[in-house]
Amino acid sequence: VTADAWHYQTEESIWGIPIAGSYDVYGGGGYIANLDINLMATIVKEMKQHSWIDRHTRAVFIEFTLYCPGINHFVNVLLLAEFIDTGGMVPFVSVYPFTIHHPSGALGTYYQICEIMGIGKTAIGIVYVIFVLWKKRCAALKEFWFVLDLIAVIVAVFTVIIFW
Repeated sequence: VTADAWHYQTEESIWGIPIAGSYDVYGGGGYIANLDINLMATIVKEMKQHSWIDRHTRAVFIEFTLYCPGINHFVNVLLLAEFIDTGGMVPFVSVYPFTIHHPSGALGTYYQICEIMGIGKTAIGIVYVIFVLWKKRCAALKEFWFVLDLIAVIVAVFTVIIFW
């Protein structure tokens, strides 16, 4: 049942990314056991019998994603047990809720209008910052409120890039 769990998977073969825990940063590869919902008890029993986790194990990750159709949200959960050199174990938990799909109907339209207005405000901010920099040059960077405007525009641009 656990034949694949005994073969090392490279970071590239599984599209893995490094994950930072509390104690160390772990590369995206490793030994992976797929815990199928119907075979989970059998898989865990077999892994325990054959010492899949031993004294050379540095970390064990359990990662899964849940979906709640009632509110159209996903939650990605990462449970990490880091085994340190002194023999202890450091737990780490990451819970990341997110939404992929916008709601439909009036609420979806409202979201789209808000996004368009946010992008419009960001565009106006960019034009304002460019205009002030063009007019006052480096002197503008000595004004406290302009620097705050500049930071707000930069954050807004990054927000649009990330969430668009």
